Amino acid sequence: MPEFGGYFLEYNNFIPADPFKTPPHIAPVWYFTPFYSMLRATTDDMLKVFNVIVILAAALSILKGKFSSAGKLAILIGTVVLLLGFGAFKFLGVSALSGCDAKFWGVLVMGGAVVILAFLPWLDNSPVKSIR
Repeated sequence: MPEFGGYFLEYNNFIPADPFKTPPHIAPVWYFTPFYSMLRATTDDMLKVFNVIVILAAALSILKGKFSSAGKLAILIGTVVLLLGFGAFKFLGVSALSGCDAKFWGVLVMGGAVVILAFLPWLDNSPVKSIR
């Protein structure tokens, strides 16, 4: 037996999942907590609203930042071009993720982590600049 008498794996791990039935060990009170209502409110449509809020916050931080007016204009133009490019790819149905599997993206993320780790000693030896 793969569960070794319940010491290695519990028997409940071998029961097929039923999404329409709540297991008896989950207390129904949990469904009335505010966290559950927040989880239920975060749907796919709500993620679009969150994206708009993040974009507006980024635009406001750029506009209020201490950049020159030419720098602000360049950042905003670059952002608009990037968003239009993403919109065009989405409109045309072309997705960079469609032909790649999860293994590829896992290797890519791990490679990025290794590259970041390579620069950590440089960050530690860089001179400290005071804001005063």
